[in-house]
Amino acid sequence: MKKTLLIITLFIGLGNVSAQSDATWKETTDFIVGKSNFYYTDYILKEFLINKNELTIKLKQTADADLVIYSLDLSKIGSVNIYSSFIELNLVGPYCTFNCADRSCAEIKKTDLAIFIADEELIQRVFTAFEHLAKLAIEKREGERKTSGDKF
Repeated sequence: MKKTLLIITLFIGLGNVSAQSDATWKETTDFIVGKSNFYYTDYILKEFLINKNELTIKLKQTADADLVIYSLDLSKIGSVNIYSSFIELNLVGPYCTFNCADRSCAEIKKTDLAIFIADEELIQRVFTAFEHLAKLAIEKREGERKTSGDKF
């Protein structure tokens, strides 16, 4: 009887894990944007927006500082790392653009982006969402390669 209860409990637990990872691209990005008021606590966050595949972050270090803009193609996420206070999005190429709103600094292409989150519980949840987004992006790129007819 105890073995039967253990097996049932394991199956219920495994079912819950798979249910958490079936979120769509839109559901995942909506969650990430919905928690953005907790991001970049050392900066003045002006905008954190996801429009389809494009993530746009606008922020200032101080009220008098220049507005900086990060633009990132989320469909190009390759992997996600978590550190004590930030999540690092690693891209498959230079698909992150950094520049100043007034164009006073040169545009820089980057292969990664760090999102700072001070809340210890929230950072894990947002990390899981970005990991899921990376998984969806990889699956989409693989599907596009297969349907393109390319052999490699």
